[in-house]
Amino acid sequence: MAALPPKQQRRAAQMAAEHFKRQRIREQILLVEMLDQAVQKYRPTLALLWEDVLLDGKTLALFFKKRGIPVLHMLHGMGALFHNAHDRVWADRIAVQGERTRQWYLRWGNDPRKIVVTGAPYWDVYDSLRRGGQSIAMRERFGFQPDRKVVLFCSTWTHGLSAHSDPTLVERAYDLFLQAARALHSEPCDWVVKPHPSDQKGQEWYRRKADAAGAPEIRI
Repeated sequence: MAALPPKQQRRAAQMAAEHFKRQRIREQILLVEMLDQAVQKYRPTLALLWEDVLLDGKTLALFFKKRGIPVLHMLHGMGALFHNAHDRVWADRIAVQGERTRQWYLRWGNDPRKIVVTGAPYWDVYDSLRRGGQSIAMRERFGFQPDRKVVLFCSTWTHGLSAHSDPTLVERAYDLFLQAARALHSEPCDWVVKPHPSDQKGQEWYRRKADAAGAPEIRI
């Protein structure tokens, strides 16, 4: 099938974009209608969000604020080299892990009163799993040695909407991880990589990078 002339390609792209925009607008209208029903039924006193910058998250934040319901955004990830995060805080408050993260949001001109250091509540579950004996069960499931430390690398979701978008972020952070694995090869550690659910590079990419770097055995 012959390719369309450039002018027709641009027109087709514009039509596709307009269709996508109309579809997303209809989805947001439906979301607001459902939220109205939920607010009337459950009378919430706090809206807890895990993001407030993408379309659905921003709609949620603005909806609840419009109705006088306070909105708290709990930051759910941690940056490696820097925070690949958005610049504008749409929620009333954002809970961050530490002063480094707080400074990131302040540098973009956000109101200091909006940025609250709370630690990482999303990660508390891992401590409860450890205390509950789940750590031993997980080690057995994945074949980790009970006397070895587990060093985990988790990738992130990089996107053009980010205030500091960097398409090389994950690769550069992973290179540092591989360097550490190489330098500490004599230490009794199990090295583990867990790609982000939205990471489209695939496990084979991580495997090739590890092999090329001469890193010790890494589980992906």
